[in-house]
Amino acid sequence: MGSNPLSLGVAPSDPGIAYAADYGRTMRTTDGGKTWHAVYSRHHRNGGWTSTGLDVTTVYGVHWDPFDAKRMFITYTDIGLFRSEDGGASWLSSTSGVPRRWWNTTYWVEFDPAVRGRMWAVMSRNHDLPRPIMWRTQQPSTYEGGVCVNDDGGLTWRQSSDGMPQTAATHILMDPRSSPEARVLYVAAFGRGGYKSSDGGRNWALFNNGIEGKEPFAWRLTQDDRETLYLVVARRSDNGNFGDSSDGALYRSTDGANNWERLPLPEGVNGPNGLTVDPRDRNRLYLAAWGRRTATGARDGGVFLSTEGGRNWRNVLARDQHVYDVTVYTRGDSPTLYAGGFKVPPGGRRTAASPGSEFGDTTSSWAIA
Repeated sequence: MGSNPLSLGVAPSDPGIAYAADYGRTMRTTDGGKTWHAVYSRHHRNGGWTSTGLDVTTVYGVHWDPFDAKRMFITYTDIGLFRSEDGGASWLSSTSGVPRRWWNTTYWVEFDPAVRGRMWAVMSRNHDLPRPIMWRTQQPSTYEGGVCVNDDGGLTWRQSSDGMPQTAATHILMDPRSSPEARVLYVAAFGRGGYKSSDGGRNWALFNNGIEGKEPFAWRLTQDDRETLYLVVARRSDNGNFGDSSDGALYRSTDGANNWERLPLPEGVNGPNGLTVDPRDRNRLYLAAWGRRTATGARDGGVFLSTEGGRNWRNVLARDQHVYDVTVYTRGDSPTLYAGGFKVPPGGRRTAASPGSEFGDTTSSWAIA
C-alpha cells in the first residue's frame, strides 16, 4: 500500500535523480521530482505486472489451480492476493469483491479439486501473524477478517463466513473426501480457535472442545489420508520463555474436530509453526519450530521428525533455529523435503533460508536451495 515517502536519496552526481521509499514502494525521479516512476515493478506485455526484485512483504504460500497449471496465486501480507494467468510471468491483484478492510492480507487459499473455478480464501486486515508485531499491540478479539468464496477461478469473491465473528482467519483446509455439494471445511482463527463448516463454507461453528487456554492462537491445520486433523497453536510469548501459559501447542482430532487431544511437543520446544504429514506414511510427521531466545542464542527450533504419529520426536535440522514451515515432495522412493525460515549467521543479521533435503529414514542431509 502506498504512503508518503519515509526515506529519500539524491544522486550525488545529478540532483535531478532521486529515489523515494515508503512501506512497500520504491520510486524514482529523473527530473527533480516533477514525475515519479516505480522501480520495484514493471508492466508486463500480457497486461499484468512483474517484480524487479525489490519486494518488501511476506509470502504465505504459492498455489496452483488444479484445473489450469498457468493459473497461480500468491498469498501475501500487505498487498493481499495476487493471481497469474501465465504461469507466473505477470501478476494481477485478485481481491475484487473482498470486503475492503480485509484487503491487506490473504493467509491461504484452498481449491475444490472436483469443481473448476471454485476456491476459498482466508483474509484479514491484520497482517504478519503469527509474529508478535500484531498481537503484542492489539487484542485478538479486535481482529478483522474471515472467509471468502469464489466460483470463477479467483476473479470475483464474496464473503462466506456466517456464524464466524470477525477474526484473523489464518488457514483453511478442505476435506477432499466430503461431497462437492456439501464440502467440509476447517479454519484456524487466530485468537479464537478452530471453526468448521459442513455446507461449503456458508455457515460456520466453533469447535474448540479440548483446546486449552483463552483466545488460542490457532494458526495452521493439517489432515492425513484417514481424516485425522492436526492443529498448530502458535506461541503467545514475545521472547519465547518456556514453561508458562504462553507456550504453543499441537492438537489432534480423529472425529472431525468434535474433540481435540493435545500431543506432546519435542522436549524444550514451545514454538511450533507448521506440521506436514508424509504422504507415504501417516505416522511420519515433520514439525517446523521457531526457536526460543536464550542468553547464548536461539535454541529448540528447527525441524523435528516423529515416526509415531507425534508421540515421540527427534531433531533433524538444528542449524536453522527459526523454521517457518516444511513441505515434502514425493518422487519414487526418495522424497525431497523443503524447509523455509530464517537463519541467523555469525554476524547476527537474519537472512532468508530455504534448505532442501533428499533423505531416507535418517533425515540427516540438508542443503541450501
